[in-house]
Amino acid sequence: MGGVIKANTDFGLKVMLEHPEFKKGVLNPTHKIVFINKEVILEFVSWKEETRYKSYKKVIK
Repeated sequence: MGGVIKANTDFGLKVMLEHPEFKKGVLNPTHKIVFINKEVILEFVSWKEETRYKSYKKVIK
């Protein structure tokens, strides 16, 4: 992940795992390996941009 800070990715994963719509795109087979579906991460980034100044607990459409 070029140009991405690890703390940002950890936070993004935490938020993704809190929402069932995005949780389906994260596979964690071991404690060190994480696979993220490219289409789901793009949906997440778009959603994150749209809800930037809103509460994270907002229900996704």
